[in-house]
Amino acid sequence: MSEDAPRPVIIDGANAARMYRDHRRGDAFGPIGAYRFCKMNGHEYVKIYIKSYRVKGDPEEVMFNVEEFIEGIPESDIVLIPVDLDDDSFFIRDSIERNAILITNDLLRDHQRSLSGDERSKFGNWIRGSRCGFTFVDGDFSPDPKFADFQYQPSAADDEDEEIRDEKRRVSIREKNSELKKRIMEELASVSTEELQSMIMDEKQQVSRHREDRDEMNLKVRESLELRNELNAEVKEKIAEMKAFKKMRDKYNSLVKEEKQNRTTLVKELKDARNQTKPNKSKIRKLEQSQEKAHGRVQKEATKAQAAQESMDEVSLLIDDIRAKANDAHHNLTSNKKAADDFHQSHVHSVTVTYAINGIIRNRKGEEERSARRIHVDSAMSKISQHSIVDLRRMLIDTITSQEEWENLAHQESLTENVEHILIKLQDSRMKSPKRTSRPVALIQLITSSNIARYIIGRGGANIKRTRERMAAELDVDINYFEIFVLTPKKSKHGPRYEELFNDFTVEELKGFAPQLGLKKGGNKDELIERLIRGTFLQPSD
Repeated sequence: MSEDAPRPVIIDGANAARMYRDHRRGDAFGPIGAYRFCKMNGHEYVKIYIKSYRVKGDPEEVMFNVEEFIEGIPESDIVLIPVDLDDDSFFIRDSIERNAILITNDLLRDHQRSLSGDERSKFGNWIRGSRCGFTFVDGDFSPDPKFADFQYQPSAADDEDEEIRDEKRRVSIREKNSELKKRIMEELASVSTEELQSMIMDEKQQVSRHREDRDEMNLKVRESLELRNELNAEVKEKIAEMKAFKKMRDKYNSLVKEEKQNRTTLVKELKDARNQTKPNKSKIRKLEQSQEKAHGRVQKEATKAQAAQESMDEVSLLIDDIRAKANDAHHNLTSNKKAADDFHQSHVHSVTVTYAINGIIRNRKGEEERSARRIHVDSAMSKISQHSIVDLRRMLIDTITSQEEWENLAHQESLTENVEHILIKLQDSRMKSPKRTSRPVALIQLITSSNIARYIIGRGGANIKRTRERMAAELDVDINYFEIFVLTPKKSKHGPRYEELFNDFTVEELKGFAPQLGLKKGGNKDELIERLIRGTFLQPSD
């Protein structure tokens, strides 16, 4: 068995049955509840050990609701112990051999007393690590909270709290829905948009219907749960009432026993008094009166005990009836919960289908828009490409420096001189704009220092907006498909990262920059970068 796998579990069936119902026969819902709890918590190996007469044979000896036990528990998971053998010995031996959890409230003292020395000590240690006590809360199996090993968790998640596990479950659900959405989109890829729009209307109706069915079933789940809990609470009250009658019956039976002993003593004394050579008639009369009174007290206490027993029987029958109703309510709860889950899954599926269809339609619409946009971008690129890079750069510099706002700047002359060192690159229309939008555009990238960029851009982007508008007009391109993007070196604690900026360009692109500043195009990439850094950024006024 893997170290990460949940331990095997062996259930003391008779103990669980009697814990569920305080009766010599016990109730099958006890071991059933323990079995289901273990299975739900990931334990694959779960066996119920129980004497055969509690499952088969005399109707007065088998467990209450034994039919549920036979139908609900696989035969392979029931270990029937012959009547003349000790069931404790079987489940203790097998639990130790399998390193299994033993579910029982039996402290196993008889078995422990039969051992001595190291064996007894080892058995005591085994009990502490493997015997799990339990109770039933509102009819549901509840193991000892201190028995931490019982509920299996993978070792990787041992230190994770419930919030993290919940988040993992939510992520798992999202992943499954994402996979379903992807599969649906693939299946419907060839369906026409018109058919998809018709399908989405149908799916929206399905979403509404499944949601209504789910909500209606969830309401029934709550009703079944409330009814079951009310009935279980009533059972508790009746059990307390029956215990009170039992206490009364035991008290009266004890008094009957005492009075019988007293009466037996008086009978003996009366017999001895009558067998005397000279009987004392006065003493005999007193003893006869005392015997008669004792007999009366016996009858009186016996009548009370019988009345208490009859009340117990009546309450016991009533408990059986309420328990049967509670079991029905629990079955309805389980059935309604499953139906609600099924409706919810159908609802999620329909919602996912709706999202998938919307995604296909949205993607097609986006592709149509991109195709239409591509025509406009290609037109803009064609018009811009009619100008050389030198002409475009000159046009851009003049547009920037001819604005009224630029002329009003302090140090306008030195700023204008620095603008003369900008670099530009016309972005291929197949590339995407690095600015705000991923839509295709005809793009002019402007490379300069951060000091100059803030003046070119202006407060709130006002200057660059005006520059873009004037350039679009001068180039006769639609402004909706034309962008100017200012690129500056990233900053670090050691200063601007010039090399990093130019490293993103190819050697051919770097060679294209050099003539804009009147620099040589020769040399390797490092030499070109060093030359461009000096020409673009390392000016005296910087």
